[in-house]
Amino acid sequence: MEDARRWSVTYTKHVKQKRKVYQDGFVELQSSSHRVVLYDDCEKLLDSRFVKMDDVVRSGETLTFGVLILLTLGILKENRNLNLI
Repeated sequence: MEDARRWSVTYTKHVKQKRKVYQDGFVELQSSSHRVVLYDDCEKLLDSRFVKMDDVVRSGETLTFGVLILLTLGILKENRNLNLI
């Protein structure tokens, strides 16, 4: 079991386009491994990355996954204990 925090997000793969198309999803921050995981709204895994200890992960912040996906953190959902496979 691992403690994780979850935010609703909007994300786009169209980072360099003038007119971006945003989609809904959510992000989980797994505190023990310092890993941020991006899921779409159907809970399909899209991408993940590790964050540094001094990186800020909170509502209103923008994160970049690789060079393709940019997202804005929305509302922090309830803290959950999750079983990770």
